[in-house]
Amino acid sequence: MQTRLAGAVDHLRVRLVDDVHCSWRWATTWLNLAGTAVLTYALEHEAVVNTLLPFLPASLKPYSPILGLLWGVLVQAARSMKQQRS
Repeated sequence: MQTRLAGAVDHLRVRLVDDVHCSWRWATTWLNLAGTAVLTYALEHEAVVNTLLPFLPASLKPYSPILGLLWGVLVQAARSMKQQRS
């Protein structure tokens, strides 16, 4: 009885590790795809967003410097990614 229980616990432990590993691979794949899409968007629409950034709604005005900084980081990352691919 105790051997069966230990075997069942080992089986569940192995199964849990496999499930977590597969979930992690799935999540990193989707995050990678989403990141690439965001960087591509940033590179393609850089001029549009730079033009619209000063005209944020009043509720977002306090966050304008932070949003501008984040946008700049995104654009730099997109340029870097494009250079690496070339």
